[in-house]
Amino acid sequence: MNISWYMFSCTQQDESRSISENSAWGIRRRFEQGKVHVNQTKFLGYDKDENGDLVINEKQAKIVRRIYNDYLDGKGPNRIAKDL
Repeated sequence: MNISWYMFSCTQQDESRSISENSAWGIRRRFEQGKVHVNQTKFLGYDKDENGDLVINEKQAKIVRRIYNDYLDGKGPNRIAKDL
């Protein structure tokens, strides 16, 4: 391996680590401020209200609760899916 390739590789690794650390810091900061990002378009069991806040969708939440209860009762993903 020549030295220029090694230096390039080290630089890329440092850049990747820096991006990762900055992303983690940003996530922690938003959590501290109460600004949690959730994929709300595919968040089963919740809807958004007029203010954009999450509110429980009882019809969907019933299914979500069942899935979690089945899991806690020891059922695996395949069995839960089959039962649904």
